[in-house]
Amino acid sequence: MHTDIKITSFNALQDEHYQSLAHLIEAANPQYYSLLPFSPTQRTESIVQFLRQESCPLPEFTRLIYKGTYLAGAAIAYPSNLQAQVQMSEVKAFLQNLSSSERQIYISKLQSFANATVNELPQNTYYLFRIAVLESFRGQGLAKMLIEDYLDIGKYSQGYCLHVKKDNFAAITLYEKNEFKPISTYDETKDYILMLKSCQ
Repeated sequence: MHTDIKITSFNALQDEHYQSLAHLIEAANPQYYSLLPFSPTQRTESIVQFLRQESCPLPEFTRLIYKGTYLAGAAIAYPSNLQAQVQMSEVKAFLQNLSSSERQIYISKLQSFANATVNELPQNTYYLFRIAVLESFRGQGLAKMLIEDYLDIGKYSQGYCLHVKKDNFAAITLYEKNEFKPISTYDETKDYILMLKSCQ
């Protein structure tokens, strides 16, 4: 039993840990956040600003894992029917910080990214939107603990689903150990595959 490890809600996030959480969110999908025409520092600050907005939906669905006093990892998961709402709120927050020309370029990149990565989510499932553990805390079973927490929270849904980069073999192996199975083919035009775990 790891007595120094605990999983908490977003409400436990201390002010000095916002940047760490922003880094985790970005690390969970660097390909997506690299579409923003910002420097790494500006990207982090944009995510922090989004998290601090009253209208931001992510805090309600965010789980944090601490090791001692250090924020070591995070997972964000929500009912699949909220996907469009959550993702659009994030995009709108980023658009506020862009010029007119930057907005057009960003939206074009987003459309290309969506065509190359996104599969439609199964209805009535619990979607794992983001999950990441800081590099210095990896190899300690923290990702496994976050997944177990995610599975417990979504246990009243009909199933669970997630996207994973098709060359992220370590993550795919971890999900398969938790009985997730690919339900989308290894389409050469897609960078991600969709995995599903049934509750039935």
